[in-house]
Amino acid sequence: MEKIELFSNRKEKLSAVLLAIVLFTIHLGWYYDRYRKFVSSQYRYLSAEVQSVSKKSGRTGVYWLLKLKADGLPDFYTSYRGTSIKPGEIVRLQIFPSKKISFVDFMKGFYVRSRIVEKSGERKSLRYLLAKGIEAQHEDGRIASFYQAIFLALPMDRILREKISRLGISHLAALSGYHLGILWAMVYGFLFPFYSMLHKKRMPWRHSLFDMGIVCLFILGLYVWLTGTPHSLLRSYAMLLLAWVAILGGVELVSFQLLSTVALSLIVIFPHLLFSLGFWLSVSGVYYIYLLLRHYGAFDRKLLTIFIIPVGIYILMVPLVHSIFETSSIWQILSPVLSLLFVLFYPVMLFMHFVGMGNLCDTCLSRLFDLPVEFHSSLIPVSVLIFYLMLSILAARYRLVMSATLVYALVVQIAILS
Repeated sequence: MEKIELFSNRKEKLSAVLLAIVLFTIHLGWYYDRYRKFVSSQYRYLSAEVQSVSKKSGRTGVYWLLKLKADGLPDFYTSYRGTSIKPGEIVRLQIFPSKKISFVDFMKGFYVRSRIVEKSGERKSLRYLLAKGIEAQHEDGRIASFYQAIFLALPMDRILREKISRLGISHLAALSGYHLGILWAMVYGFLFPFYSMLHKKRMPWRHSLFDMGIVCLFILGLYVWLTGTPHSLLRSYAMLLLAWVAILGGVELVSFQLLSTVALSLIVIFPHLLFSLGFWLSVSGVYYIYLLLRHYGAFDRKLLTIFIIPVGIYILMVPLVHSIFETSSIWQILSPVLSLLFVLFYPVMLFMHFVGMGNLCDTCLSRLFDLPVEFHSSLIPVSVLIFYLMLSILAARYRLVMSATLVYALVVQIAILS
Protein backbone atom coordinates (compact mmCIF):
# COMPACT_ATOMS: atom_id res chain seq x y z
CA MET A 1 0.00 0.00 0.00
CA GLU A 2 1.31 3.43 -0.96
CA LYS A 3 2.15 5.62 2.01
CA ILE A 4 0.38 8.97 2.36
CA GLU A 5 1.62 12.22 3.87
CA LEU A 6 0.15 13.54 7.11
CA PHE A 7 -1.02 16.72 5.34
CA SER A 8 -1.96 16.55 1.67
CA ASN A 9 -1.68 20.23 0.76
CA ARG A 10 -0.44 23.62 1.95
CA LYS A 11 -3.89 24.65 3.17
CA GLU A 12 -3.98 21.75 5.65
CA LYS A 13 -0.44 22.53 6.82
CA LEU A 14 -1.27 26.21 7.33
CA SER A 15 -4.48 25.36 9.19
CA ALA A 16 -2.59 23.01 11.52
CA VAL A 17 0.09 25.64 12.23
CA LEU A 18 -2.51 28.37 12.90
CA LEU A 19 -4.43 26.04 15.25
CA ALA A 20 -1.20 25.24 17.11
CA ILE A 21 -0.39 28.96 17.45
CA VAL A 22 -3.87 29.74 18.83
CA LEU A 23 -3.80 26.88 21.34
CA PHE A 24 -0.22 27.70 22.34
CA THR A 25 -1.13 31.37 22.92
CA ILE A 26 -4.10 30.40 25.11
CA HIS A 27 -2.03 27.96 27.14
CA LEU A 28 0.85 30.41 27.45
CA GLY A 29 -1.61 33.02 28.75
CA TRP A 30 -2.74 30.59 31.42
CA TYR A 31 0.90 30.02 32.42
CA TYR A 32 1.47 33.78 32.56
CA ASP A 33 -1.50 34.22 34.89
CA ARG A 34 0.00 31.58 37.20
CA TYR A 35 3.37 33.35 37.01
CA ARG A 36 1.85 36.75 37.82
CA LYS A 37 0.04 35.38 40.87
CA PHE A 38 3.19 33.56 41.99
CA VAL A 39 5.59 36.54 41.91
CA SER A 40 3.02 38.90 43.44
CA SER A 41 2.74 36.84 46.64
CA GLN A 42 5.10 37.67 49.53
CA TYR A 43 5.53 34.06 50.58
CA ARG A 44 3.82 30.71 50.48
CA TYR A 45 4.13 27.29 52.10
CA LEU A 46 4.33 24.11 50.05
CA SER A 47 5.58 20.54 50.06
CA ALA A 48 8.10 19.47 47.44
CA GLU A 49 10.10 16.42 46.43
CA VAL A 50 13.88 16.77 46.19
CA GLN A 51 14.94 15.86 42.65
CA SER A 52 18.69 16.42 42.96
CA VAL A 53 21.28 17.78 45.41
CA SER A 54 24.51 19.54 44.42
CA LYS A 55 27.24 20.71 46.79
CA LYS A 56 28.31 24.29 46.08
CA SER A 57 30.82 26.77 47.48
CA GLY A 58 30.21 30.50 47.69
CA ARG A 59 31.46 33.61 49.42
CA THR A 60 29.50 32.67 52.53
CA GLY A 61 30.72 29.05 52.61
CA VAL A 62 29.48 25.64 51.53
CA TYR A 63 25.79 25.08 50.79
CA TRP A 64 23.49 22.64 48.99
CA LEU A 65 21.65 23.53 45.78
CA LEU A 66 18.36 21.63 45.66
CA LYS A 67 16.23 20.96 42.61
CA LEU A 68 12.62 20.58 43.76
CA LYS A 69 9.34 19.41 42.26
CA ALA A 70 6.02 20.64 43.67
CA ASP A 71 2.44 20.33 42.45
CA GLY A 72 1.30 23.32 40.43
CA LEU A 73 4.80 24.72 39.79
CA PRO A 74 7.58 24.08 37.28
CA ASP A 75 10.73 22.52 38.71
CA PHE A 76 12.63 25.10 40.76
CA TYR A 77 15.88 25.53 42.71
CA THR A 78 16.72 26.74 46.18
CA SER A 79 19.72 26.69 48.52
CA TYR A 80 20.03 24.97 51.88
CA ARG A 81 22.78 25.18 54.51
CA GLY A 82 21.75 22.42 56.90
CA THR A 83 22.70 18.75 56.87
CA SER A 84 22.65 16.97 53.53
CA ILE A 85 19.27 16.12 51.98
CA LYS A 86 18.94 13.09 49.74
CA PRO A 87 17.05 12.95 46.43
CA GLY A 88 13.58 11.52 47.01
CA GLU A 89 13.01 13.27 50.35
CA ILE A 90 9.88 15.32 50.89
CA VAL A 91 10.40 18.74 52.45
CA ARG A 92 7.97 21.33 53.75
CA LEU A 93 9.28 24.80 52.98
CA GLN A 94 8.39 28.45 52.97
CA ILE A 95 9.37 30.18 49.72
CA PHE A 96 9.73 33.91 49.06
CA PRO A 97 8.87 34.71 45.43
CA SER A 98 10.38 37.81 43.85
CA LYS A 99 9.50 39.89 40.81
CA LYS A 100 13.14 39.47 39.81
CA ILE A 101 12.06 36.03 38.57
CA SER A 102 11.25 36.57 34.89
CA PHE A 103 8.49 34.77 33.04
CA VAL A 104 11.08 32.86 31.00
CA ASP A 105 12.84 31.81 34.23
CA PHE A 106 9.50 30.68 35.62
CA MET A 107 8.88 28.51 32.57
CA LYS A 108 12.27 26.83 32.34
CA GLY A 109 13.08 26.48 36.06
CA PHE A 110 13.82 29.28 38.51
CA TYR A 111 15.73 29.94 41.70
CA VAL A 112 13.78 31.14 44.75
CA ARG A 113 14.79 31.93 48.31
CA SER A 114 13.28 29.59 50.87
CA ARG A 115 13.30 28.32 54.42
CA ILE A 116 12.91 24.59 54.99
CA VAL A 117 10.43 24.07 57.81
CA GLU A 118 10.36 20.28 57.98
CA LYS A 119 11.97 17.22 56.41
CA SER A 120 9.55 14.33 56.06
CA GLY A 121 12.13 11.70 55.14
CA GLU A 122 12.43 9.77 51.93
CA ARG A 123 9.39 9.27 49.77
CA LYS A 124 8.37 5.64 49.48
CA SER A 125 7.70 5.88 45.76
CA LEU A 126 8.39 2.92 43.48
CA ARG A 127 11.01 4.95 41.63
CA TYR A 128 13.16 5.49 44.70
CA LEU A 129 12.61 1.98 46.02
CA LEU A 130 13.96 0.69 42.71
CA ALA A 131 16.85 3.15 42.97
CA LYS A 132 17.75 1.72 46.37
CA GLY A 133 17.62 -1.78 44.89
CA ILE A 134 20.08 -0.72 42.18
CA GLU A 135 22.38 0.94 44.71
CA ALA A 136 22.48 -2.21 46.84
CA GLN A 137 23.95 -4.20 43.93
CA HIS A 138 27.04 -2.00 43.50
CA GLU A 139 30.01 -1.13 45.68
CA ASP A 140 31.05 1.78 43.45
CA GLY A 141 28.66 4.69 43.92
CA ARG A 142 29.50 6.05 40.45
CA ILE A 143 28.29 2.90 38.75
CA ALA A 144 25.11 2.81 40.84
CA SER A 145 24.50 6.43 39.83
CA PHE A 146 25.02 5.51 36.15
CA TYR A 147 22.46 2.70 36.26
CA GLN A 148 19.98 4.85 38.20
CA ALA A 149 20.29 7.44 35.44
CA ILE A 150 19.81 5.09 32.47
CA PHE A 151 16.98 3.10 34.07
CA LEU A 152 15.13 5.67 36.20
CA ALA A 153 16.25 9.10 34.88
CA LEU A 154 17.69 10.03 38.27
CA PRO A 155 20.41 12.74 38.38
CA MET A 156 23.90 11.39 37.89
CA ASP A 157 26.92 12.07 40.05
CA ARG A 158 28.46 15.37 38.81
CA ILE A 159 32.02 14.05 38.38
CA LEU A 160 30.78 10.97 36.54
CA ARG A 161 28.61 13.14 34.31
CA GLU A 162 31.69 15.12 33.30
CA LYS A 163 33.62 11.90 32.59
CA ILE A 164 30.80 10.60 30.39
CA SER A 165 30.62 13.91 28.55
CA ARG A 166 34.33 13.68 27.73
CA LEU A 167 33.75 10.19 26.35
CA GLY A 168 31.00 11.53 24.10
CA ILE A 169 28.28 9.24 25.46
CA SER A 170 26.09 11.72 27.34
CA HIS A 171 23.19 10.68 25.09
CA LEU A 172 23.43 7.14 26.48
CA ALA A 173 23.20 8.34 30.08
CA ALA A 174 20.14 10.55 29.56
CA LEU A 175 16.89 8.68 28.93
CA SER A 176 15.60 9.42 25.43
CA GLY A 177 14.10 7.82 22.35
CA TYR A 178 17.18 5.62 22.05
CA HIS A 179 16.31 3.88 25.32
CA LEU A 180 12.58 3.87 24.62
CA GLY A 181 13.16 2.18 21.26
CA ILE A 182 15.17 -0.57 22.95
CA LEU A 183 12.45 -1.01 25.57
CA TRP A 184 9.76 -1.18 22.86
CA ALA A 185 11.71 -3.97 21.12
CA MET A 186 12.11 -5.80 24.45
CA VAL A 187 8.43 -5.60 25.41
CA TYR A 188 7.19 -6.39 21.89
CA GLY A 189 9.67 -9.25 21.43
CA PHE A 190 8.77 -10.78 24.80
CA LEU A 191 4.99 -10.56 24.45
CA PHE A 192 4.53 -11.30 20.75
CA PRO A 193 5.09 -15.12 20.89
CA PHE A 194 2.39 -15.44 23.58
CA TYR A 195 0.02 -13.16 21.69
CA SER A 196 0.72 -14.98 18.42
CA MET A 197 -0.39 -18.32 19.86
CA LEU A 198 -3.52 -16.76 21.33
CA HIS A 199 -4.19 -14.89 18.08
CA LYS A 200 -4.06 -18.02 15.92
CA LYS A 201 -6.20 -20.18 18.20
CA ARG A 202 -8.73 -17.78 19.72
CA MET A 203 -9.03 -14.53 17.76
CA PRO A 204 -7.58 -14.67 14.23
CA TRP A 205 -9.78 -11.72 13.18
CA ARG A 206 -7.90 -9.32 15.48
CA HIS A 207 -5.34 -6.83 14.15
CA SER A 208 -2.10 -7.92 15.85
CA LEU A 209 -0.31 -4.60 15.33
CA PHE A 210 -3.19 -2.74 16.95
CA ASP A 211 -3.44 -5.08 19.96
CA MET A 212 0.31 -5.33 20.56
CA GLY A 213 0.70 -1.60 20.08
CA ILE A 214 -1.93 -0.83 22.72
CA VAL A 215 -0.25 -3.13 25.25
CA CYS A 216 3.30 -1.89 24.54
CA LEU A 217 2.27 1.77 24.64
CA PHE A 218 0.47 1.22 27.95
CA ILE A 219 3.53 -0.45 29.51
CA LEU A 220 5.93 2.20 28.17
CA GLY A 221 3.53 4.94 29.29
CA LEU A 222 3.74 3.59 32.84
CA TYR A 223 7.52 3.59 32.51
CA VAL A 224 7.59 7.23 31.34
CA TRP A 225 5.40 8.16 34.32
CA LEU A 226 7.64 6.16 36.69
CA THR A 227 10.74 8.08 35.54
CA GLY A 228 9.12 11.47 36.18
CA THR A 229 8.40 12.23 32.48
CA PRO A 230 11.75 13.79 31.46
CA HIS A 231 11.38 16.05 28.41
CA SER A 232 13.37 13.92 25.97
CA LEU A 233 11.48 10.78 26.99
CA LEU A 234 8.15 12.58 26.74
CA ARG A 235 8.98 13.65 23.17
CA SER A 236 10.07 10.13 22.32
CA TYR A 237 6.88 8.60 23.71
CA ALA A 238 4.72 11.03 21.74
CA MET A 239 6.76 10.21 18.62
CA LEU A 240 6.31 6.50 19.25
CA LEU A 241 2.56 6.94 19.74
CA LEU A 242 2.14 8.92 16.52
CA ALA A 243 4.42 6.52 14.64
CA TRP A 244 2.15 3.64 15.68
CA VAL A 245 -0.94 5.59 14.60
CA ALA A 246 0.80 6.50 11.33
CA ILE A 247 1.59 2.84 10.56
CA LEU A 248 -2.01 1.83 11.26
CA GLY A 249 -3.29 4.64 9.03
CA GLY A 250 -0.82 4.04 6.21
CA VAL A 251 0.85 7.43 6.79
CA GLU A 252 4.48 7.97 5.77
CA LEU A 253 6.56 7.24 8.87
CA VAL A 254 9.90 8.80 7.93
CA SER A 255 8.30 12.19 7.51
CA PHE A 256 9.43 15.65 8.55
CA GLN A 257 5.74 16.55 8.75
CA LEU A 258 5.24 13.90 11.40
CA LEU A 259 8.25 15.10 13.40
CA SER A 260 7.11 18.74 13.17
CA THR A 261 3.60 17.76 14.27
CA VAL A 262 4.93 15.91 17.31
CA ALA A 263 7.21 18.81 18.30
CA LEU A 264 4.45 21.43 17.86
CA SER A 265 1.88 19.31 19.71
CA LEU A 266 4.20 18.83 22.68
CA ILE A 267 5.01 22.54 22.85
CA VAL A 268 1.28 23.37 22.77
CA ILE A 269 0.56 20.91 25.60
CA PHE A 270 3.75 21.64 27.57
CA PRO A 271 4.85 25.23 26.76
CA HIS A 272 7.91 24.94 29.04
CA LEU A 273 9.45 22.55 26.50
CA LEU A 274 10.06 25.59 24.32
CA PHE A 275 12.88 26.48 26.73
CA SER A 276 14.21 22.93 27.20
CA LEU A 277 17.64 22.35 25.66
CA GLY A 278 17.32 18.58 26.04
CA PHE A 279 14.02 18.62 24.16
CA TRP A 280 15.47 20.46 21.17
CA LEU A 281 18.57 18.27 21.06
CA SER A 282 16.31 15.24 21.10
CA VAL A 283 14.20 16.61 18.23
CA SER A 284 17.40 17.44 16.32
CA GLY A 285 18.65 13.88 16.74
CA VAL A 286 15.48 12.46 15.20
CA TYR A 287 15.63 15.05 12.40
CA TYR A 288 19.13 13.90 11.44
CA ILE A 289 18.07 10.24 11.57
CA TYR A 290 15.29 11.12 9.13
CA LEU A 291 17.80 12.90 6.88
CA LEU A 292 20.00 9.81 6.79
CA LEU A 293 17.05 7.52 6.09
CA ARG A 294 15.70 9.87 3.45
CA HIS A 295 18.92 9.97 1.44
CA TYR A 296 20.63 6.67 2.30
CA GLY A 297 17.73 4.41 3.27
CA ALA A 298 18.16 2.33 0.11
CA PHE A 299 21.51 0.98 1.31
CA ASP A 300 21.82 -2.51 2.77
CA ARG A 301 19.91 -2.64 6.07
CA LYS A 302 22.86 -4.08 8.05
CA LEU A 303 25.20 -1.40 6.72
CA LEU A 304 22.57 1.22 7.54
CA THR A 305 22.08 -0.04 11.09
CA ILE A 306 25.68 -0.83 12.01
CA PHE A 307 27.53 2.01 10.30
CA ILE A 308 25.60 4.73 8.46
CA ILE A 309 23.14 5.77 11.18
CA PRO A 310 25.44 5.54 14.28
CA VAL A 311 28.39 7.26 12.59
CA GLY A 312 26.17 9.69 10.68
CA ILE A 313 24.28 10.81 13.78
CA TYR A 314 27.50 11.29 15.72
CA ILE A 315 29.01 13.46 12.98
CA LEU A 316 25.84 15.47 12.27
CA MET A 317 25.24 16.31 15.94
CA VAL A 318 28.81 17.57 16.51
CA PRO A 319 28.19 21.22 15.47
CA LEU A 320 25.04 21.42 17.60
CA VAL A 321 26.59 19.81 20.67
CA HIS A 322 29.78 21.88 20.50
CA SER A 323 27.87 25.11 20.10
CA ILE A 324 26.49 24.45 23.61
CA PHE A 325 29.02 22.21 25.40
CA GLU A 326 32.67 23.17 25.19
CA THR A 327 34.32 19.93 26.39
CA SER A 328 35.92 17.88 23.61
CA SER A 329 38.20 14.83 23.60
CA ILE A 330 39.71 12.42 21.10
CA TRP A 331 37.90 9.62 22.96
CA GLN A 332 34.57 10.99 21.70
CA ILE A 333 35.16 9.25 18.38
CA LEU A 334 34.31 6.00 20.24
CA SER A 335 30.75 7.24 20.62
CA PRO A 336 29.29 5.34 17.59
CA VAL A 337 30.87 2.06 18.74
CA LEU A 338 29.69 2.46 22.33
CA SER A 339 26.23 3.42 21.08
CA LEU A 340 26.01 0.15 19.13
CA LEU A 341 27.22 -1.90 22.10
CA PHE A 342 24.65 -0.14 24.27
CA VAL A 343 21.81 -1.73 22.26
CA LEU A 344 22.88 -5.11 23.72
CA PHE A 345 24.18 -3.80 27.04
CA TYR A 346 20.98 -1.99 28.05
CA PRO A 347 18.45 -4.88 27.96
CA VAL A 348 20.97 -7.39 29.34
CA MET A 349 21.84 -5.21 32.35
CA LEU A 350 18.19 -4.35 32.93
CA PHE A 351 17.48 -8.08 33.25
CA MET A 352 20.58 -8.68 35.40
CA HIS A 353 19.46 -5.97 37.85
CA PHE A 354 16.02 -7.57 37.93
CA VAL A 355 17.53 -10.89 39.04
CA GLY A 356 19.96 -9.27 41.51
CA MET A 357 23.15 -9.65 39.45
CA GLY A 358 23.53 -6.03 38.37
CA ASN A 359 27.26 -5.93 39.20
CA LEU A 360 28.12 -8.13 36.21
CA CYS A 361 29.84 -5.35 34.24
CA ASP A 362 31.10 -3.22 37.14
CA THR A 363 34.78 -3.88 36.41
CA CYS A 364 34.46 -2.96 32.73
CA LEU A 365 32.47 0.18 33.52
CA SER A 366 34.94 1.21 36.20
CA ARG A 367 37.82 0.94 33.72
CA LEU A 368 35.86 2.89 31.13
CA PHE A 369 35.05 5.67 33.59
CA ASP A 370 38.67 5.74 34.82
CA LEU A 371 40.17 6.31 31.39
CA PRO A 372 42.72 9.16 31.53
CA VAL A 373 40.64 11.37 29.28
CA GLU A 374 42.57 14.42 28.16
CA PHE A 375 40.25 17.15 26.98
CA HIS A 376 40.17 20.75 25.94
CA SER A 377 37.47 23.38 25.78
CA SER A 378 36.20 24.80 22.52
CA LEU A 379 32.90 26.27 21.35
CA ILE A 380 32.19 26.77 17.66
CA PRO A 381 31.31 30.34 16.61
CA VAL A 382 27.65 31.30 16.21
CA SER A 383 28.20 32.06 12.52
CA VAL A 384 29.41 28.49 11.93
CA LEU A 385 26.32 27.13 13.69
CA ILE A 386 23.92 29.33 11.72
CA PHE A 387 25.42 28.28 8.39
CA TYR A 388 25.25 24.63 9.49
CA LEU A 389 21.57 24.95 10.44
CA MET A 390 20.81 26.44 7.03
CA LEU A 391 22.55 23.51 5.35
CA SER A 392 20.64 21.06 7.56
CA ILE A 393 17.29 22.54 6.54
CA LEU A 394 18.12 22.48 2.82
CA ALA A 395 19.45 18.91 3.16
CA ALA A 396 15.88 17.69 3.65
CA ARG A 397 15.25 18.45 -0.04
CA TYR A 398 18.60 18.07 -1.82
CA ARG A 399 20.91 15.08 -1.59
CA LEU A 400 23.90 17.14 -2.72
CA VAL A 401 23.31 19.53 0.19
CA MET A 402 23.04 16.51 2.50
CA SER A 403 26.52 15.43 1.41
CA ALA A 404 27.78 18.98 1.99
CA THR A 405 26.20 18.96 5.46
CA LEU A 406 28.05 15.75 6.38
CA VAL A 407 31.35 17.11 5.09
CA TYR A 408 30.85 20.41 6.91
CA ALA A 409 30.07 18.61 10.19
CA LEU A 410 33.13 16.37 9.73
CA VAL A 411 35.36 19.42 9.18
CA VAL A 412 33.98 20.96 12.37
CA GLN A 413 34.79 17.74 14.27
CA ILE A 414 38.35 17.68 12.93
CA ALA A 415 38.83 21.36 13.81
CA ILE A 416 37.57 20.77 17.36
CA LEU A 417 39.88 17.81 17.97
CA SER A 418 42.97 19.37 16.39
